[in-house]
Amino acid sequence: IKEKMSLINVTNVIMKDSQAPFTDPVAVEISFDALQPLKNQLIWKVIYIGDANNDGNDQVLEDIEMPIEQTGPMRFTIEAPGPDPSKIKSDEIVGVTAILITCSYNSNEFFRVGYYVNVLYATEELNESPPNPPVIDQLGRLVMIDEPRVTNFPIEWDDAVSSSTSGIVPPEAVENFNPTTGFGYTGTDKQQMYAQDRKEMFSDANVQNAAEALKPGFGN
Repeated sequence: IKEKMSLINVTNVIMKDSQAPFTDPVAVEISFDALQPLKNQLIWKVIYIGDANNDGNDQVLEDIEMPIEQTGPMRFTIEAPGPDPSKIKSDEIVGVTAILITCSYNSNEFFRVGYYVNVLYATEELNESPPNPPVIDQLGRLVMIDEPRVTNFPIEWDDAVSSSTSGIVPPEAVENFNPTTGFGYTGTDKQQMYAQDRKEMFSDANVQNAAEALKPGFGN
């Protein structure tokens, strides 16, 4: 994936494993360009969605604080623990969900990439007649690594965008910036944007497409 940000340009995100046992760790390689040093740290998170309809059940598998003290390309790998099934409702464990990788600055999320995940059993018989409660050690994750969903959110980069110092990105070069009101987004607006993105990600059509794409190859 390749998406440009204002002061942080995320150039690639690679989910390492397209399939793994359900509780196995999650490894993600991230590449980005820093266009200038930042006063505060970036916060990267790996999030497992435990319930598409309730973000209160999301699990933050890993979060990393990263200072940006120089410009240029950077690359790193996040190795996060797998999801904890005890924190997921039993009827939400099996089926289509997602893993999110997000980045925030000053508590404002500006980048999000989501990977659809289908949690299934290794045998056709168990998938046709799934046990209740689920048998965790027989479940696996199938990840749609080739079709990530990327969303960018506009944010203010503190006084960096309002400076005219040589080498600093000027306000007029930052998309959606208003010199009087900044970006004009309130906390409520941002939560609505996040909620709308989540709603679109888990639309019936998108979930159905993911379920069709992420089928185990029984007998292969």
